[in-house]
Amino acid sequence: MSEEFLEWLPENVHIYWIFERYADMIWNHGRRSYSSRTIGEKMRFDMTFESNDEYKLRNSVTPYLGRVYVLRHPERVGLFKYQTSKFDFPAYIAFCKGVGIL
Repeated sequence: MSEEFLEWLPENVHIYWIFERYADMIWNHGRRSYSSRTIGEKMRFDMTFESNDEYKLRNSVTPYLGRVYVLRHPERVGLFKYQTSKFDFPAYIAFCKGVGIL
């Protein structure tokens, strides 16, 4: 788990919920493999027209949003592919619970 994500998520949980909505649409449309980065790009594009606020979603956090998504929806493991990363999975789960996602 990256330090950047740990710092970013508590102030941007609302962005995770938007990510989840998009990922649910992909899943419900029948896709069983997709890119968390593509969802991030789509979110940025759509938010450009919906809000005048600066939209804070960096490419470096989108893979972690995908990981949170499959923690919340274990039946959807495999929707996103991941590069190997060095993170403590139990600490990751505890962190996500702490910010109210799990």
